[in-house]
Amino acid sequence: MKRFVLTLLVLAAAGMIVFAGSGTEKKAEAAAGPRYGDTVDPFGEYDPPITASFAKETNAATDFPAGDSYENNVWIRGIRDDLGIDLNVKFAALGGVKYETKINLAIASNDLPDFITLTNGTQFDKLVKAGRLEDITEEYEKFLYPLAKKYYLEDGGVMKSWGMVGDRMYGMARGGVSLQNYRMIHIRKDWREELGIPEPKTMNDVLDMAKKFKDADPANRFGISITKDILDNGMSDMTGIANSMGAYPRRWIENGGKLVYGSVQPLMKEVLAIYRDLYAGGLIDPEFPVKDGGASAPALTNSKVGIIIGDFWLESWPLNSLFEREGVDWELYPVLPMKGYVDKVVNQAPNTPRQMYAVKKGYAHPEAWFKIMNYQVYKLNDPDGADTDRFHSDGKYAYHMYQSFYSAYSPMFINLDSNPNVTNAIDKNDTSYLVSPHDRIQYDRIKPYVDKVKAGVKPEPAEWVAFKFFYGPKSSFGVLNMYRRDNSYFISPATGIETEEMSRRQATLNQLEDQYYVEIITGKRPLDDFAKWVDDWESLGGALIEYEINDWYASVQ
Repeated sequence: MKRFVLTLLVLAAAGMIVFAGSGTEKKAEAAAGPRYGDTVDPFGEYDPPITASFAKETNAATDFPAGDSYENNVWIRGIRDDLGIDLNVKFAALGGVKYETKINLAIASNDLPDFITLTNGTQFDKLVKAGRLEDITEEYEKFLYPLAKKYYLEDGGVMKSWGMVGDRMYGMARGGVSLQNYRMIHIRKDWREELGIPEPKTMNDVLDMAKKFKDADPANRFGISITKDILDNGMSDMTGIANSMGAYPRRWIENGGKLVYGSVQPLMKEVLAIYRDLYAGGLIDPEFPVKDGGASAPALTNSKVGIIIGDFWLESWPLNSLFEREGVDWELYPVLPMKGYVDKVVNQAPNTPRQMYAVKKGYAHPEAWFKIMNYQVYKLNDPDGADTDRFHSDGKYAYHMYQSFYSAYSPMFINLDSNPNVTNAIDKNDTSYLVSPHDRIQYDRIKPYVDKVKAGVKPEPAEWVAFKFFYGPKSSFGVLNMYRRDNSYFISPATGIETEEMSRRQATLNQLEDQYYVEIITGKRPLDDFAKWVDDWESLGGALIEYEINDWYASVQ
């Protein structure tokens, strides 16, 4: 597994342009002379103020104080008052497909905002080739203040490489490979204890527990959750069980010195057989093929599901509402091995679509975007300047979610590091263990939780969420720190890579993959149709993509 991480470092060192086959075709304008003097102010205020438009990818779960919105909030006001930059929302759309459709239309109609949030590498590549993005090399070097630059380069330069064309920068990655969105097991503590079921040691124990949960109330319960987005959905998908057996769906993995696509490997047939049995036994919602994460949430909050294999954030939504209403607690466990699997369980990292920030060609103040990013980093993470009560959260509102360019660059391990720091501060009654502003935020929520539980008083939902996230080895970030400590995760060598055929065919292949998998699980297709799926994948473009991926992979070895 060491080769997976090493490959990313090779990418960074090589300054790799990630579109295989297109690197020699990209034409970047020759760098002009310097725009700025040797001395600049990375927080300098514009007087008179300037204006800039941006597109906002919204989140349905975001709640605002009265009178606030994405167009008018603490960040918009702070950036206007402190930097002299008046930000205007050109358009907003719900994150995911809706926002991607909006930005694609803006690209096609040549109606881009001044500051652009791109959702994938294909958009970035298209705009660079068309000469529609500003060269921001000089702005990056002169205006991004040291702490923000430090955070941006913590991954060894991988994120930076994604925005480079040769030695020129045309974009900054919105985020890199996540080290926290790995699956873990969430189990209703009250149901497990009421039935006298011991804590699980294997994934088979988890599946047996799901059956017992169902049998205890067959008319009202399913055992385990899954949504229609059965791959790469942190709400609940097949990934955890697949990884427990050594299968890695929708990832390129190394096999014999070459990369192969995990979703067409023979082991995935065994994973589908498990879910086929769960479906036949009534242990998963029969309506899952038409329910996305939002539509699946009521089953979690209305006591229909007792086991979720999903991401760390589930306690913050939707499970927090169940705690608020009924005081229901959940236990967290790492992904456990399936019986008979003798290797170490290794959890797959998320795919990273190379979401990018960029500046529209011709905008008069490209350095302004860097000043905004500096401001966001400063207010959230600078040990000397952070103002987290105002800009992060107050226990009721998550102000950090309102950032115009979410998320600001932050320490790569900020959440993972807060787990032991806050735990030690609580257990040893010693706040000297709190290192960062983020540590203090979590401590100030968890300490009241601990005190209230001792006093027999029900904590606030936000206090419970912080406790489940950060306190002890069985918290979300405690589990993730175990993955980190044991090196029990892998990052696909092809993360961030998008070949020419992939950009043309991957979306269609993904839809076909979902269709085959769902129809096999629900019994509309026989299990042996897995072989037909493999044949269709190869003939409809998979074989071409595999050739391109391996051509690229050979070039970086």
